[in-house]
Amino acid sequence: MIFIFVLVIYFLIYSPSKHKHCKSNYRPKIRIYRGGYLFDKGKAGEAFTFFELQRIDTYSKILTNLYIPTEEGTTEIDLLFIAPSGIYVIESKNYSGWIFGSENSRNWMTVIFDSKYKFFNPIWQNRKHVNYLSKILENTQPKSIIVFSDRCEFKKLDVGSNIVIHRRQLIETIEKDLATVIYTNEQIDEFYNIMMKYANQSTEVKQQHINQFNKKPSNNEVRM
Repeated sequence: MIFIFVLVIYFLIYSPSKHKHCKSNYRPKIRIYRGGYLFDKGKAGEAFTFFELQRIDTYSKILTNLYIPTEEGTTEIDLLFIAPSGIYVIESKNYSGWIFGSENSRNWMTVIFDSKYKFFNPIWQNRKHVNYLSKILENTQPKSIIVFSDRCEFKKLDVGSNIVIHRRQLIETIEKDLATVIYTNEQIDEFYNIMMKYANQSTEVKQQHINQFNKKPSNNEVRM
């Protein structure tokens, strides 16, 4: 119940309608009061991250849940933030507990009291997203950001030069780049229009992605 209460309050405070600089296809999809995000912590984490992105004071576009084609089927990008300073590929991890991991380890771990859960290295996961996105948006250099819930604690992480942060650090992380302008508003619009075809996919495409993912148990979150 506490989680649901916090989610509703967050939505009321950071309503998408309050942020004029950001245009996206995501706003019509958010229906928290209908329960879609209240009972799915993964989707709720993406919604929280989306609201944070909307607070960044720059011209930008946001796309969510993009199904990018690969040789094996598809790979899903949680959030894509397109701004004058760059293209940011964001992987959302709405986890609690202690987080352990290394950029060179296949699996990371979250520990909650006596329970341990393994999950696939999000740096590797998002690196794949970036690689396949680069094949679509040629001559660009998308930036990877891994965003964890503010409820977790980074107990032991070795991430090298990769950006792995708490959600509360997201705005500051991107705003540091804003002084550097790489793309015009017109280019941002162009990238957005190109990527729109990979959003709002059919139930069939989403199910095929899930089936493809389930064939790889080593990539699934596993309770230890």
